[in-house]
Amino acid sequence: MSSALSLEQLKIDLRLKHGVRSVAPETLRGTKAISTGWSTLDSFVDGGGFPCGKISVLEASEGHGALTLWLDAASRLTREGQRVAWLNSSLDDREPFRLHPPTARQRSVDLQKLFLVDPPDHKKRSWILQELLASQLFSLVGCDLGEAYLPLREARSLLMQARRSGAAVVLFCRRASREPPAIRSLASLVLTFEAGRIEVVRAAHRPVPFCLTTHQRRDRHVDFITGSGSLDTSFVLAGSNTSALEGTHSRTDDC
Repeated sequence: MSSALSLEQLKIDLRLKHGVRSVAPETLRGTKAISTGWSTLDSFVDGGGFPCGKISVLEASEGHGALTLWLDAASRLTREGQRVAWLNSSLDDREPFRLHPPTARQRSVDLQKLFLVDPPDHKKRSWILQELLASQLFSLVGCDLGEAYLPLREARSLLMQARRSGAAVVLFCRRASREPPAIRSLASLVLTFEAGRIEVVRAAHRPVPFCLTTHQRRDRHVDFITGSGSLDTSFVLAGSNTSALEGTHSRTDDC
C-alpha cells in the first residue's frame, strides 16, 4: 500500500491539524482591468490592462508614449459610453503631460465623455482626485503628478477610494529623479517608459521586471502627442476655485 497521501486526504489533514483551508479554483476571480490597446502589454498584465479599483503608476519623460497609452484606453471607454477623467498637473502649458482637447480628439476620445480638471495648485490635487472617485461616475481616472509626488498617507487614502469606486487610477510621474516615488509601494502596476522600450517594474502575479520594445506595438503608434491651442468649450473644466467640483454630478450628467 502506498504511503502517499491522496489530494483529498491532504486537504482534510491540513484543515483538521493546522486550520488551513484550500481554495477551490472556481472561486478565484481574475482581476478586472481596462485594456491599454497594446495587445502585447495587455496579454502580460493580469486582467489585461490597467487594473480596476487599483492604482497604476507610469514613470516617463516627454515623448515616450505614456500619455498616448492612457488616451487609447480612454478612447475605447468613451466610445462605449463610459466616462473618463483627467487632472492636469498645473496651469502651465509647458507641462509635458498637459492634456488639451485637440490631443484627446486626435486619439478618438469622445470629448463629451471626458472630464478635464485644471487644479489651482498641487495641494488640492489629492482632494480633487478623491472627489472624482467618490462620485463613481468615471471608469478611468488619470492624473499628472508633475514634480510633486503624493505623500504616502494621501496615496493610501486614494487607494481606498479607488477600491470603493472600482475605477482604474493611473498616475503619471517624472523620470527626472532616480529615487522612486512612495506611491510605487501601493501600485498594482508600475511601468517605466524610456526611448524605444517600456519596462514593467511591478505587475500582480507576473515575473518582473519585464521589458517590451516599442516597435512591438504595431496596432497603434506609441509616440507622445502634445496638444496646443485653446481649450474646447465642450470640456468641463475645474480649477478656478476649490468649489469647482461641487457641480460634478450635474455637469457631467450633461456629457
